[in-house]
Parts: sequence; structure tokens; C-alpha cells
Amino acid sequence: MPPKLGPDGLRSHGKHIFVYNNISTNQVLYSLRQKLDDSALNQLIFIGKHSIPPSIRPDLWKPLYTVTFSNPAQGLSAYQKLREFRRLHELCWDTTNPEKLKLHRKARITFLMNQKANSIADLAKVLFMQAEKGVEMEENIKRRKEEVAKVAAAKWAEIEALAARADSGEVKTIEKELERLMPMYERRAEKEKERIGKAIALQKKYRKRLLWAQSLVRARKAEDAAKEAAICAAKKKTKSDTKITVSVIPKRLRRRLPKPMTLDGVSIQWANLSDAEYAAKWPEDVVHDIMGVVKRTAPNPKAPSRQWPPTEDEVKKPGPLDIAKEEQEIMEKTTLDGKSGEDGEEKKESRGFFSRLFRRRGTDDRVNA
Repeated sequence: MPPKLGPDGLRSHGKHIFVYNNISTNQVLYSLRQKLDDSALNQLIFIGKHSIPPSIRPDLWKPLYTVTFSNPAQGLSAYQKLREFRRLHELCWDTTNPEKLKLHRKARITFLMNQKANSIADLAKVLFMQAEKGVEMEENIKRRKEEVAKVAAAKWAEIEALAARADSGEVKTIEKELERLMPMYERRAEKEKERIGKAIALQKKYRKRLLWAQSLVRARKAEDAAKEAAICAAKKKTKSDTKITVSVIPKRLRRRLPKPMTLDGVSIQWANLSDAEYAAKWPEDVVHDIMGVVKRTAPNPKAPSRQWPPTEDEVKKPGPLDIAKEEQEIMEKTTLDGKSGEDGEEKKESRGFFSRLFRRRGTDDRVNA
């Protein structure tokens, strides 16, 4: 069985981004899985000696923050941007920080490995970019709807005109013309046959188009009548959403646009809430929270954060089995105490008997002496 890609498996792939920080070097790793594995080390580039650890040490790599998105596609986009920005920090540092060129090689390596502050600032920038992109995507969807409505109106006007011609008896006129042309086609010479054959093909094509328009209009009227008769408590579709209406729209307009990005539902869980100050500002819609008690693996974002000390509600209350077990232990202890008391009394009685016996013997010996 393949490992899960996230807390909910494939459905949530990209919904959560787990970020880990090396407490020794402040290197940062991004992961779409809750548990960090050695494959994540491929994100790091070789800067110098010991810049890429051979494996993940759980005592060094600790959770930094976890980002949760409402849309997995938006999370995947943010994951890509975060990795691209980190790569720019590692490769273009001489442009943004030219003064670091004067540092010693070891100090420069330490500076390049420290990506903790950059990672947090990059996350804030990515969220601002997604907010702007979401507004643009909503405008694209609005323009698409307007274009679809305009094209559909023009197409249906043409179809209804063809259907009106068919209802007026133009199909019968075409059939009479075909009956007249067919005998001529058989009697004429080859050159004339080619001309008459083209005329017959055009007439058949036109007749087919009229019949198609007539059937389409009838199907649309039947569908609209059924929709009006049906009582639907759920979402009501308009005429532009019906299958018959959509079928006349070109394929390029039938393709669904991606869901617009939004910051509603975006939350960040911090291992240390003060780390959020590495970014100059954050979008107002983003919710910040703390992870609580963190071990070596980032907690499940869906689970409530564990605080320390635990509250009364978090303390495990004894259940029926625990109460029965406790009563059984008390009964066993009482039974053992009773047995030990009886044994003690028997020992006392035997000890008293032998002491009296020896006392009498000693008295008798002294009297006899």
C-alpha cells in the first residue's frame, strides 16, 4: 500500500505545506507530507562542505510552521513559489547582499544556509501574490461568462431562425428540389454530373442543418418545461447552464477556468508565534495559530493544538472499564491485607504459647534448683 501523501491522502495533496527548520544551521525544508523523509534533502544545493546532511536527524529538524489552504491547487502553487524563492536566495545572494562577498568562506556558507527568516518573508509575499492573482482570476471568470452568454445568444438566434424556416415548410421544398435533381444527375454527362452532384450535396447539408436546429429547439423547450415543473430545493440552474444550451458553445469556451485563489480559510500554525515577526506584514485574512506541544513531527493541522499544562477537559477521564479495574484492585488488596492479618494473629498466638511454655520451664528449673 503506497504511503499517504497528506493527512487525508491524495484528496488533500497540496492542501497543507509542512515546513521544517534545522535548529543547528537554520536550513529550511518544505514538505507536502506530515513526516519529513530523506528525499526532502534534494531541495538543498551544495554550498560547501557539510552543507547537505547525509540524512534527516529528527533531533535537529523541528517543525517551523504549517500552512493550510482551502484549495489544494492553491497550496501546490504556493509550494512551487516557496521553493523557487529559496533557490533565488541561495543563488542570487551576491546581487541582493553584495557586502557578503567580503566574508570568509565559512561565514558565507553559514549565511547562505540560514534561510529561516527568508522562508517566513517569502511565505508572506506568496500569500500577497495569491490575493492579487485571485482578483485577476475572478475577473477572467466574469469575462468568460459574459463571452459565453454573448456567443450562446448569437448561436441560439441563428438556430431558432433555422428552426423557424423548417417549421414554415422549407424542408419539403428542399425534398422536392432533390427529387427534381436526382433524375437529371443520372441522365447528364460527366461534367454536368459534377455540377449537379454539388448542388444535391448542398441541399442535403442544408436540410440536415434545418432538421438539427428544429430538433434542438424542441429539446430545449422540453428541458425548460421540465425544469420549471420540477421543484428543486437545491441550486437552481439557469438556461445557460443546461446541457442543450452548452452544446452549441465552442470548445474553447467550454473549458473550465481554474478556481480563483482566495485567502479565506488560509491558516498558519507556528511552532513559535514570535517567528511571524520576520515578515514585515501579513494579509489580513490569514489566521495565525500556535501548534502547541510539538515533538519531532508536525501535528495534524485538523487536530486541536495541544497546550501545556493540559486543561481539565484534556485530562483523560476514567471510563467504566477503568473504574471496574480499580475496584478489582481494591478488592484484591483488601483480601491480601485480610490474609496477612490472620497470619499475623496466628504467629502471635504461637509465639505467646512458646514463650509461656519456656517461661514455665525456666521457673520450674529455678524452683528445683
